[in-house]
Amino acid sequence: MARQEYVCNVIQARVAVGVPNTTDPAIQLNLTDVNQTFVNQVFFAAEGGKNQMLDVAPVAISTQLQVSAYLDDPSQPVTPSGAQIYSLSIMI
Repeated sequence: MARQEYVCNVIQARVAVGVPNTTDPAIQLNLTDVNQTFVNQVFFAAEGGKNQMLDVAPVAISTQLQVSAYLDDPSQPVTPSGAQIYSLSIMI
């Protein structure tokens, strides 16, 4: 799976359990690329950084700051389904 870095707006952050092919709890972030490559696309926080990404996302939402996100290329199919985020940084 190809991974790329994007500048995004965080639209939504949520926690869910029972998501197929994802370890509980699943941290789901909806992102929109500032260049409109993808809009309101769902990504799952990768293992090992879930809690930290869940800490960063609400700050980005509440301050309306953009984030730098290193994630699975959303134009490529993912197996098992669910593109992942590997790094999430607030841009100031």
